[in-house]
Amino acid sequence: MSTWIWLIAGVVLANLELLIPSSFFLLFLGLGAIVVGAVMQLGLLASWEAQVATFSAVSLLSWVLVGRRAAIRPQKKQHGSEDVIGNIIRVSQEIAPGATGSGELWGTVWRVKNIGESSIGAGAEAKVVASEGITLLVKAL
Repeated sequence: MSTWIWLIAGVVLANLELLIPSSFFLLFLGLGAIVVGAVMQLGLLASWEAQVATFSAVSLLSWVLVGRRAAIRPQKKQHGSEDVIGNIIRVSQEIAPGATGSGELWGTVWRVKNIGESSIGAGAEAKVVASEGITLLVKAL
C-alpha cells in the first residue's frame, strides 16, 4: 500500500476514537498505521507483509504498554446521602448526644450527628437513620 494510505488511515482511525467509545482501541490502531506510513516514507518497508506485520506489532505493543492502563474501567457507584440510610457507619471520634463528628462509610469520611440519647465511642458503629444535606444522623447500636 501507499505511504499516504497508511497515514490517512491512521488519522481517520485516531479521529474515530473521538466519535466511538472504544476504550482507546482505535487510537492504537491509528498509531500503528501512522508509524507504518512514516517508516514507509523512509523507504524501510517495501513488502505488504512487512507493512502488515509492523502495523500489527506497533498497534499491539502500544496497547500493551499504554492502553491497558488507560482503558476505561467500570467506575464505582457514586453514593449520595439518600443511599446511606439504614447502613452502619464507624465513627472516628467520640460523639456526645446532639454533637457532630465524623465517620467512615464505603471508604468515605462523612459528617455525622448523634441524634441518640447516648454517646457513641471512637471506633464504635452506629446506624444511619436519616440525613440532613451532607450530614448523616446516626444512633448508637
